[in-house]
Amino acid sequence: MEQKTDKIHTEKWLDDLPLQTEVAGYKPEEMIVCNKCNRKNPPTRLDCIYCGVEMEFDESQSQLLKPALRKIEPHIKGFNLIYLANLETWDEHQLTEVANMTRQRKVDLAKLVEKNKPLPLARAEFRKEMEIVAKRLEEMGIETLIFDDETFELEELPNRLRGLEFQDDKLSAILFNTNEIVEIKKEDLALIVVGAVFEKKLESTEKHSKKGDNKVLDTTEYSSDE
Repeated sequence: MEQKTDKIHTEKWLDDLPLQTEVAGYKPEEMIVCNKCNRKNPPTRLDCIYCGVEMEFDESQSQLLKPALRKIEPHIKGFNLIYLANLETWDEHQLTEVANMTRQRKVDLAKLVEKNKPLPLARAEFRKEMEIVAKRLEEMGIETLIFDDETFELEELPNRLRGLEFQDDKLSAILFNTNEIVEIKKEDLALIVVGAVFEKKLESTEKHSKKGDNKVLDTTEYSSDE
């Protein structure tokens, strides 16, 4: 019986592989030690790769950072970046760089700029992360403003009113259930907004298959307004 033998390939098959002339890495002094778990992280990390805590780094190390904002869960308090509409248009370099940092499409960013008004641009979990993004944008001539969720006091329920009384030097707000009167001095009044808050929630039950052909079994929609 004839026995088949495998051909032994020579080193020539390696000729077409891409060559890496230099090893990517960082010097020991460039590595950042996590202040919680004491493990070393590359200077391109904004949070510890091991325990997830926010990293601390100096000015020289921050120059190596390449921020790419990740989407955070709705229940997590974060920091918001507002574009102040100081430019009429962005060039291709600006659109590309901002898209890479905020993980948004360039076409969506172009539409945002066309509005020519202050609008939300990005959102992040860590303030330091947002400050680095804001600094990168400032270097490109894009002005922004950072504020956190604490500003809105989202955990405090709004007061319902049953009446408003405008007087010469103050505004009297009559609370809905207690009839308590809250007086606001004219010089302390900045803005009155008339509107409504709408909340919509969609829950669905799906059957997942290994082939990726998922089937929706049930869908329930909730909505409320105030």
